[in-house]
Amino acid sequence: MTTQTKDLSTLVIDREFLDRSYNLGIITVEDIMKINLPKLRKKENFTYLWYFNLLALLEANGLLDEFEEKHL
Repeated sequence: MTTQTKDLSTLVIDREFLDRSYNLGIITVEDIMKINLPKLRKKENFTYLWYFNLLALLEANGLLDEFEEKHL
C-alpha cells in the first residue's frame, strides 16, 4: 500500500470483508492503523474471522509489524 489514506475499495479484497469494514467505520488504511481494538471488538459487526482477514491484508501489504507495534 502506498498511502495510508488509500480507500479500502481500491484494494483487491473480498467484498464481504469490505462491506463489514465499512459497517465498522473503517474506510481507509489509516482507519485500520488508528483502530481502538477494545471498542472495535464491542461493535455488532465485528467478528474474529474479519479480524483474521484484516491481519492477513496487513501482512500481505507489509503493514502488520507497524499495526502490531501500535496495538498489541
